[in-house]
Amino acid sequence: LAGKDEDVQLAWRRFTGHGPLVYSPRNGGHWIATEGEDIRSLYRDTTHLSLRDGGAIPPHGGLHLLPNQSDPPEHEDYRRAIMPFFAPPVIDSLVPKIRELAVELIEAIQPRGECEFIAEFASHLPIIVFLKIMGLPIDDRPHLLALADNFARNPDVVAKAKSMQSVNAYIERRIAERRAKPSDDIISAMLAARVGDRPFNDDEVRASCVMLMLAGLDTVVALMGFVAAFLARNPFQRAAIRERGSQLAPIVEELLRRFGVTNLGRL
Repeated sequence: LAGKDEDVQLAWRRFTGHGPLVYSPRNGGHWIATEGEDIRSLYRDTTHLSLRDGGAIPPHGGLHLLPNQSDPPEHEDYRRAIMPFFAPPVIDSLVPKIRELAVELIEAIQPRGECEFIAEFASHLPIIVFLKIMGLPIDDRPHLLALADNFARNPDVVAKAKSMQSVNAYIERRIAERRAKPSDDIISAMLAARVGDRPFNDDEVRASCVMLMLAGLDTVVALMGFVAAFLARNPFQRAAIRERGSQLAPIVEELLRRFGVTNLGRL
């Protein structure tokens, strides 16, 4: 879809003008909606379209990542178990520590006047915050980051599978620890939560943790990389953002929209 030096997200614009649905023969064949209103309608249509077996293109089988690869009414139960940990008051309470860590990382880089952004900043800031939210040891960061990176980017299907097996094994150990000694973290909350009239089973806890881990260890890092590259290439935009001072919320929202990293399919 896009060459190495192209704007990956902008490449989607190539579909504009070719109709509201474009068919791709790639990855087993699938349709791509090109209009925002259609995308909204399709994403909300849980009567005719399913995420249960349609989240990944191509379908990979194996573990369904929850809550992403689930349909109502279970979807709401899976989300309800984890959303309190990402509620605005909880995230707001983390802001001082996030800012402190960001300043610490930047001050270490500043004397050199340059850095390799992913390795020296993006691979540290969101992942440390994520591990704290998950209640996982900060020292596990290099190991988990390598697994997530290999799973997300290695073209070798066998290598991807091995990385996923390692992630699963890691999560299974943490689930066993929380069963023996519950805490106030996400894993303990899921072990105490219910889907309908029954408790989460271990596979559901594991699937939810793997989904959160891949999001926290890869997606946020990739998004920050896209944003940093955009700002590095656009000094006028950097200057405009500086002038806004503390009024950054609309800018952050637009950058999140502009540099989306993943898509979810429907079946």
